[in-house]
Amino acid sequence: MMYGITFEYHLISAELYRYIERHARTAKYIIPLRVLMDPGDRGVLKRFGTYFRPYKLRMVVSLAAAVVVALADTSIALIASMITDLFSGIAHSASSGVPLEIHFIREKFGFTLYNFTISQAGQVESMLWIIAAATMVIVILKGVFHFTKEYLMWGITHRIIMRLKQDLFGRIVHFPLSFFDREKSGDVVSRVTYDVTQVENSIRSAVILVKSIIYATIFVTAMFLMEWSLTLFALAVFPMSGILIKLFGDRVRRISRSVSLNVADY
Repeated sequence: MMYGITFEYHLISAELYRYIERHARTAKYIIPLRVLMDPGDRGVLKRFGTYFRPYKLRMVVSLAAAVVVALADTSIALIASMITDLFSGIAHSASSGVPLEIHFIREKFGFTLYNFTISQAGQVESMLWIIAAATMVIVILKGVFHFTKEYLMWGITHRIIMRLKQDLFGRIVHFPLSFFDREKSGDVVSRVTYDVTQVENSIRSAVILVKSIIYATIFVTAMFLMEWSLTLFALAVFPMSGILIKLFGDRVRRISRSVSLNVADY
């Protein structure tokens, strides 16, 4: 915490806080101070949320673009399955000598996604052209919305971090000279550099998490529509991967915490 901005609970001592509380006030600039004593306190999250408020519209557009990207990926997978069925039907007709007749039907939970039949060579060629055109359109749309999503989301992240650094610097310059004489310069450098980087990494992780939730929701829904039994088998593997992620994640957090404590010693 530095002048009311909290990054890591363990990075500020009670003595340092009391010193800031006594001296971090000027005639023109009064700084609101609060120590996050309870990790479950939501006050810091609410204050930090003010950095996101100017970008609410951009966030909504970015999330909508993420939904379109996920739907585009799902559509490509659906088209791939139709191509497989098409060539399988052609191969079966050529090998067995039976007339060409390929049924395309997909019904799940009482809903019919598509239902049509191809029985002529001309229809096969037409369908291939339609599939090629649809794939091209989907890929182009996916690229446009993917660029929009990345541009908006990471642009928001950079703007928030820039504003956070500006606010942090604006508060540090109002510290009295006695503060810098008394406290180690490593403590200040740690909060200006490493702690802000930690906040940036947290925002990036949150962005990736939100996108992953959107993708997972759409992909799993599509998988259930295609083949629910295979989807259940695939989902059964997730708990094991979650255990591995937790084990490695805990170790990385411990190392990161150790680094953050040692930075201030230099």
